[in-house]
Amino acid sequence: MKNKKSVAVVLTKESYEFLSPYIDPYVKDERSGKHIYGESFEQVGAFFVVIVAPETTGDKIRSPMKLFIPVQYVKFAVEGASVCSIGFGTTDKPH
Repeated sequence: MKNKKSVAVVLTKESYEFLSPYIDPYVKDERSGKHIYGESFEQVGAFFVVIVAPETTGDKIRSPMKLFIPVQYVKFAVEGASVCSIGFGTTDKPH
């Protein structure tokens, strides 16, 4: 079985001020700060496209969604084999 890839995208403070409430269903606020989990991301022109699955939002959405976020609002992005491997997941173990 192939490992499922996970990504996390950290947005700038300004992005939450400008894009909220549009991105609120997709944002996780955990001890490492606010970020968006997804299945993949890529830059397409002036946008950072993040594919988000329902399970990464606590089932707030019913089907996968593509978020088109202006690149100036992306602070950091990381990709890993699973949510825990990228260091943003909730866990009892310290980082």
